[in-house]
Amino acid sequence: MNVEVLKEQACAGPVFIEFCGGRLAIASSVCPDKSSPNEDALAYIELAPNHGVIVVADGMGGHLAGARAAGEIVDQIAAACNQDTDGSSVRSLLVDAMDAANQTICSWGFDSGTTVIVGELLDNQLRMIHAGDSCGLVCSNRGRIKYFSVAHAPVAMAVEIGVLDQPEAMLHEERNVVNNYVGYPEMRVEVGPPIDLAARDTVVMATDGLFDNLTVDEIVQLVRAGSLETQFEKLIANTTQRMNTNSLAAKPDDLTVACFRRQRERKDSKKSHD
Repeated sequence: MNVEVLKEQACAGPVFIEFCGGRLAIASSVCPDKSSPNEDALAYIELAPNHGVIVVADGMGGHLAGARAAGEIVDQIAAACNQDTDGSSVRSLLVDAMDAANQTICSWGFDSGTTVIVGELLDNQLRMIHAGDSCGLVCSNRGRIKYFSVAHAPVAMAVEIGVLDQPEAMLHEERNVVNNYVGYPEMRVEVGPPIDLAARDTVVMATDGLFDNLTVDEIVQLVRAGSLETQFEKLIANTTQRMNTNSLAAKPDDLTVACFRRQRERKDSKKSHD
């Protein structure tokens, strides 16, 4: 098992890794003009050549409490993945780890918490598990959204049921409010469906630093086609640029993003997967 954990720090720039039969891109940066540590945390865990877990967490409650909470959830998940699974899904272990982290954070006795999105890759399938407004999506190379996790937040739910559209949501005064997270006594864990990944599908998992600054359509158009390296760098650059504008839609924040794309099965294949 190969485990890499990033806590309370920023990547010097985008990092690209061979991971679970594909290519993984990661980046993590501190909110512009912020002097305190990065409250986001990230981990990627390769259990086998065809099996891996990606974790992205966003700490809440101030820089000390937030960073500690985000670190707690990634550590709990990394420890859970260290158990012998005989090549089978670790879904139940991931949910148990989130429950354990929730109990630990609640026991601290001060205002702290973290949102989290977890993706388990097994063979050609992906399943996402989340709590809060760190979210994930899967899109085809043609831009079709195959899956998007709805944030546990009132504004996100209003978008989901059609009361608000995404541009309106990005301007809403309560867009920062979440109603579920790790460290909340009544936390709920949402387990998404299994998603079959075609060779050109792109997986995006990120903190709200991404989803509060770019719409889902903007994200998809940036990552759906072209080399993962080039498009990922464009995604990070566009998000950072949006944060640094005077636009009402800009929300400066810590930013952590992971993108995964499977390798093409045949180099000579010209078939477009959708």
